[in-house]
Amino acid sequence: MPYPQELLYSDVAQIQHRTAYVFGSGRLIGSNLVLTARHVVRPPDLPTLDEQQWSVRLRGDRYGHSEQESWDWIDACVEWVGGASLDLALLPINGDKPERGV
Repeated sequence: MPYPQELLYSDVAQIQHRTAYVFGSGRLIGSNLVLTARHVVRPPDLPTLDEQQWSVRLRGDRYGHSEQESWDWIDACVEWVGGASLDLALLPINGDKPERGV
């Protein structure tokens, strides 16, 4: 039995910096914790970005809404980044998440 898309992709996160044109994706791995790649939050070709200026929105929050309805961003910050050979980063989601339908 195949998984419904709402369940399969509900933990996918879009990650975007609020003051620089930097974005990427990640996965929700806890109730308020997103795992992404280090190169998303620390791009090698840019100066250091403010680690408090990130926003996240979850694909699961989009299901059940029309394309015209807003898809809310949630404040996030960089909490941890992996070392030179570990391309991982963790971003806790700050504040309340919108109610999720899944």
